[in-house]
Amino acid sequence: MARRRRSFNQRDRFPMNIVNGFRRFLGMIQYWLMTPLRWMMQERSTRMAERRPSVFRLLFMPFIWIFAYTLYAIGNAGDLIVGWSRSRPIRALLFGAPAILTALTFGIVLLVNSSAQQTTMRDSYELSATKAESEGRYESARMYYQRLRQLSPNDKKYDLAIALTYQAEDNTVEAEKRMAKLLIYPQITAEVNQWMAERTLERDDIDDQTKWIVARGHIRNVLQRAPQNFQASRLGQKINTDLADSYVLKKEYEDAINSLKEAESNLKVVASFNRSKILELAQLQARIAATYNEIRSDEFAREYLDLSKSTAGRSIDHFEKIIDVNFDSIPDLIGLSNSYLFMRDFAKAISPLDVAMKNDRSKKLAPVLIPHKSKVLATWAEDELKKKPPQLSRCLELLDEAIQYNSNNEKALAILAQIVVLSNGQGSEKAKQILNMAIAETEAPFVVHVIFGSDAAVKGKYEVANRHFQQAALQRKNTIVVLNNLAFVTARLKTPDYGQALALINTAISIQPNNANLLDTRGGIYLLTKQYENAYRDFEQAELRIKNSERLYKDLIFLSNKLEFEQHERKYSTRLEKLLAKKKLTTLGSQR
Repeated sequence: MARRRRSFNQRDRFPMNIVNGFRRFLGMIQYWLMTPLRWMMQERSTRMAERRPSVFRLLFMPFIWIFAYTLYAIGNAGDLIVGWSRSRPIRALLFGAPAILTALTFGIVLLVNSSAQQTTMRDSYELSATKAESEGRYESARMYYQRLRQLSPNDKKYDLAIALTYQAEDNTVEAEKRMAKLLIYPQITAEVNQWMAERTLERDDIDDQTKWIVARGHIRNVLQRAPQNFQASRLGQKINTDLADSYVLKKEYEDAINSLKEAESNLKVVASFNRSKILELAQLQARIAATYNEIRSDEFAREYLDLSKSTAGRSIDHFEKIIDVNFDSIPDLIGLSNSYLFMRDFAKAISPLDVAMKNDRSKKLAPVLIPHKSKVLATWAEDELKKKPPQLSRCLELLDEAIQYNSNNEKALAILAQIVVLSNGQGSEKAKQILNMAIAETEAPFVVHVIFGSDAAVKGKYEVANRHFQQAALQRKNTIVVLNNLAFVTARLKTPDYGQALALINTAISIQPNNANLLDTRGGIYLLTKQYENAYRDFEQAELRIKNSERLYKDLIFLSNKLEFEQHERKYSTRLEKLLAKKKLTTLGSQR
C-alpha cells in the first residue's frame, strides 16, 4: 500500500508558523519603534529649519530607520526563503513580495531622507547667513555661504552673495575681483552686470561720459539676457539720458539721438510695467524730435513729434479710465493734469488740479497741489509770451496768479525777469512790480540773478553783473553758467582780478573739459593778460565746435598775426569771409 503524501499545510505548518510569528513580533517592534520617530520628525521639522540640524537628526536617526526596516525585511524574507526551498516559486513570490517591497521602500527612504537632510541644511545655512549679514557679521556670513557652495558646487549664486558681503564691508577691490570672475556664468550674469553698472556709476576716477558708456555696456548685457528686466531698464534709461546730455553739450547730435532712442527703448519696458510712465515716454520722444531739429532732420523731427503727441494721448486715456473708477485719486488727477500740460491744453490741465484740491479736505497734499498749479499757470504764461504778437497783458495776469499760489516759483520769476529786461514801458514796470512783491521778504532766486547779471554784462555794466553772479554763486556752487559768467565779468571790472577769473574758469573747465564756451572765455582772459600762446590754443579748440562766432574768428586772426602764423591767419580770414557772406545772404533773404 502506497504511503499517503502529506498535505501542503501539514508539511509546511511548523516552519511557516515560526516565520509568521517572528514576522508579527518584528511588525510589533517596528510599530512601537517607528511611531514615536515619525511623530518626533514631524513635530520638529519646522524647528529644525530655523537652526543648524542637530547631530541626532543628521547621524543617529537615519541609523534607527535602517535598523527598523532591516528587521522588518528579515521577517518578510522568511516567506521568500521557505517558499523557494520547497520548490514553490509562485508561493515564494506571493508571500515574499513584502520583502521585495520593503527593500525598495528602504532604498527610497534612504534617498528621500538624504535629500531632506541636505535641504534642511541648506535652509538652515541660508537663514544663518542672512541673519549674520543683517547683523553686520560678514565673516560669519561668508562662512555659511562657503558651506552652501560645498552643498551645491554648481550654484554660483552663493559666489555672488560672497562678493556682495565684501561690497557691504566697503572692500570694493575684492568685490570687483570676484564679480569679474562671475561674468562668465550665464545663470548669474544679469545680476553681476547690473551690479557692475551700479558700481561704475559710483566711480570718481573717470570722467562722466566714460563712466556712462561703461555702465551702459553692462546694462546692455543684462537686457540681452532679460529684456523685460524692470530695474535694469530704468537704470539704462537714466544712463542713456545723461549720456545724451553730454553729447548735446558737445554738439554731437547724432550720438545724442542714438542714446535717446536707446533710452526710449528702455522706458517702453518700464512703461509696460507702470502705465503712469507713458507721459514720461512722450516727453522723451518730444526731446528726440527737438534733437532732430538741431541737425535739420525735419522729417524725423515731425515723425517723433507726432509720436510724442500720440503717446501723450494714450497717457490721457490711461488716467481718465482710472479716474472714472476712482474719481478722487489725487495722484492720478495730477498725472492727468501733467498729460494735458504736455499737450499745451492749459485750461484742461488746471481742471483736474481744482478737483484734486477740492477732494483734499485734510489739506495734506496742499504742498504738492498748490505749487503744481502755480507751475501750470507759469507755463501757460510762457506760451502766451511766445505768441505772435506776444500777449503780454494776459501773460502778466497768469504770472501774477502763479506768484500768488507760490511766491517761490522760479519759472514765473524768471519770465518776469525776462520781461523786465526785454520789454519797455508799462509791461516792464508791471513785471518789475510783481517781481519785487514776490521777492520782497526773501532773496531773489538763482535764475533771477542769472538773468539780471547776464543783461548787465551784455550792456557793459560789469559791477552790477558781478554782484548778481556773486549772489547766484552763493545759492548754487560750482554751476557752470555762473562760474563762466563770473570769470568773464571779474576779468573786466574797473579793477580786474585776473587770478580770480582764471581760478573760476579753470574750476568750470575741470568739470566740463570739452565745453567750447568755457575754453572761449578762458582764451579771452588770456588775451587780456597778453598770454597769446595760451589764448590761441584755447580759441583754436573752441573754434572746432563754435563755427558761427565773428568775434572768435577776429581774435584768432589777431593772435595768428601776433604769433606770426601766416598760414593760420589766411585760413581764419577765409572762414570769416565765408561767415560774413552767409550772414549777409540770410539777412537779404529775411528782408524779402
